[in-house]
Amino acid sequence: MKPLEVTKILSLITTAFQTVEMTDEFIALWETMLKDVDYALAAQNLHKHMLSSKYPPTIADIAANNGVVSATRKLNETQERLALISSWDNAVYLPEGRGL
Repeated sequence: MKPLEVTKILSLITTAFQTVEMTDEFIALWETMLKDVDYALAAQNLHKHMLSSKYPPTIADIAANNGVVSATRKLNETQERLALISSWDNAVYLPEGRGL
């Protein structure tokens, strides 16, 4: 998530759970921990949490993917794997006439 998206999530949390206080340290921690979490997933988890618990959510409650992997994450992982495979091709020595 982008910092603005984390702020939106935290704003909803502090509105729904008045015991939560947003300090600079609190915001910085949540931004760091949620940077790789998809905003739509976080918003969905917060919605479910707000309907089912009278206590504020933890970072783990918001970040939980419950078996759902975002398309962005899948794309990034695939690109990383393809780059790794490509680097293998460049690292392999093949004698003359034995190219791929």
